Amino acid sequence: MVIWLIIFGLPLVIYLGLALVAPGRLARQAVLGLTTAIALAWLAFGLDIGAVAGRDGPGGAYMLLSLTGATTALVLGASLQLLRLRLPRSWPGWAWPLCVAITLVAIALPLTRFLTG
Repeated sequence: MVIWLIIFGLPLVIYLGLALVAPGRLARQAVLGLTTAIALAWLAFGLDIGAVAGRDGPGGAYMLLSLTGATTALVLGASLQLLRLRLPRSWPGWAWPLCVAITLVAIALPLTRFLTG
């Protein structure tokens, strides 16, 4: 149960954190920091540093799924930050949370259809 919470919760936290942070210097630092951390995690997984990947057991699959989800969340959150910079300042306050929610729905529907068979 805990592993599935990490696999699905970590990307959600990364995505919402990047999507809802105000654009500017803090957002750029968050994207660069997360990119560095995820790149180092991919490097550690690829080189099997410390034998944490557990390539023979289910640990490697869980690690791969977690890294893929975190990378996807990082790319989506960073692209939404870029989109946010392009939006006009005259948009109403509810427009940005609606963009974030529509992106989550667009990801969740195919994912649930895929996972449920």
